[in-house]
Amino acid sequence: MQPNERAQRPAPPGSALPSSPAFLLFAALLLAVGLAAPPSPAAADGPEAAPNEETLAKYKELADKPDPAFELNLVNHLLWAVQSKLYDDVRTLSDRILRWYPQNGTALQAAQDAKGKSSDAAYPDRQAQKKRVELEDQLRARLKEAEDQYVKDCFAVAAWCHKNQYAAGKRLSLRKLLRVRPGHPEAAPELGYVKLEEGQWVHASQRPLLDALGTAVYADDEAKRSRAVEELLARADLDLVELQETIRHCRQFPALKGRGAEEKLEVKVDGEESEFYVRVPTQYAPEKKWAVYITLHPTEGKAYFWVRVFKRVQKVYERYIVAAPTLLTPKSKITWREPKAVHQVDAVLKHLLKNYNVDTNRVFLDGFGIGCGCLLHAQYTPDRYAGIVCRDRVYFMGKEPSRVGIQGLLDLPLYLMLGKNVEDYRTEDADAVTKLLKEHDCPHMYRTIVGVGEDALTSENAHIFEWLEKQAREPFPRRVAMAPDPNAPLPMDRAYWIQLTDFSWKASLEAEYRGNLIEVKTDRVRAFDVLLSDRFMDLDQPVQVLVNGKEKWNGKVVRDVRFLLDHVRATKDRERTYVARIPIEVWKPRTKDDGKGSGERQTDDK
Repeated sequence: MQPNERAQRPAPPGSALPSSPAFLLFAALLLAVGLAAPPSPAAADGPEAAPNEETLAKYKELADKPDPAFELNLVNHLLWAVQSKLYDDVRTLSDRILRWYPQNGTALQAAQDAKGKSSDAAYPDRQAQKKRVELEDQLRARLKEAEDQYVKDCFAVAAWCHKNQYAAGKRLSLRKLLRVRPGHPEAAPELGYVKLEEGQWVHASQRPLLDALGTAVYADDEAKRSRAVEELLARADLDLVELQETIRHCRQFPALKGRGAEEKLEVKVDGEESEFYVRVPTQYAPEKKWAVYITLHPTEGKAYFWVRVFKRVQKVYERYIVAAPTLLTPKSKITWREPKAVHQVDAVLKHLLKNYNVDTNRVFLDGFGIGCGCLLHAQYTPDRYAGIVCRDRVYFMGKEPSRVGIQGLLDLPLYLMLGKNVEDYRTEDADAVTKLLKEHDCPHMYRTIVGVGEDALTSENAHIFEWLEKQAREPFPRRVAMAPDPNAPLPMDRAYWIQLTDFSWKASLEAEYRGNLIEVKTDRVRAFDVLLSDRFMDLDQPVQVLVNGKEKWNGKVVRDVRFLLDHVRATKDRERTYVARIPIEVWKPRTKDDGKGSGERQTDDK
């Protein structure tokens, strides 16, 4: 969250000055930047004397300057993760550090050293994996302690600024706090935010826009939708930075009846009616966002039965919307990997997004037997899911693991299980897939269950859902990669914030950002779009795009409210919002006018 500077409010709690390094450094910086001018005699909540250009520049320097104490704390935790061989966490924490501190050399080196290594390989058996989970929980607890201390330091600096009537410094410290703890219940009101029914925070000036945003995103009546869009465009004070946060909380969902009971519904798939069952928690309320659990049944199963399997797991029934489609393919091709089956799961998820208040950062896919084709679905659209569970089978496209789609799993955690007594070919398939996952640094947990053959492994549900409770999708991962298949049943042309617009067979792309610098490596890609949001970049500053080492863009982008609304309406994903795009042309085919014949290419590609 990046709140704008707003009118001043009462001082935050905690006026005592702590002695932590973070606070001492921050306070020293505040003093050093020439907040040495005599305090204004006006009250802190009254008008603040306009600072001169030099003071403004120093304020901005302080705002952009990283907090060395907190940065060092994060680096220490990163080094602990390296020592503990928690390589998946090393990559996640490195990305977090580099998002906030793009030039941190330790994080850059740790990310480089972790390539080709996985936590799963470091803790291969069940007993070791239990130790791994304990260490991961310990790391999360330590990170929370570090964040708690940072929050205390920011509050103390804000209180000091309030006391000394330095309103800009107070706002700055609270904004820094909200970067670590978005929607903090004490800091958010200080910056003019109000709490919605479901517990989320929006700026007070944005609250009146929620109804119009909900209509623009969800209304079926095109005339009604157009009026809502025009209403938003007509507002002269429309704050597009805040709007990207506000649109996450818009909604127009019906109040449901019959909650807690399995309900049979239908969606159209390639012109044919397809049934699926859905079970909504008894406490479901449309004001709150809910996690979704989609499960794919085995050959001999049916959807309604598979939903009821999870009645024993109350965490699922009371905390997740559970959906189970019934396979719709010819009897000669009973598999969830068929194009029609892929379209079916796609249609079910779109129905849920349209009709329920879904937390799109918490959508999971589970499969048993042929349902383990869910891993294939994940390769087509990895940015939809927060975690994938495969019971009894582990396979990719065809009989052999494929390069196509595997790179999209860089940020999608997988929980893979296999009975120890299954046929040899299943073990060989699983070994080949997990080897590829390790080579591409894909986060995964692979377990073999002793004394079990082909089985739904429902006895492992407690472990599975304990794992799921810790998973949440990262909407804007720092690094993305893709190797699309032009013949896939669903487009494989998007990787989070990269959208391919023109590419050839066997194309590939890798991209990452550090601060406002985006570096892209491509092969057989002619053109792509970079999608941008203030939620992961500072769009008030220039954005630079390098493609295969050559600069393709360097400048500021223009935020576009129509682009924001159209994208959210198309995807129904309010957690991954974009407000601008940069079209990039990597190379183009030569024409006869170039004097070198048709069909050759001008290229900046490697």
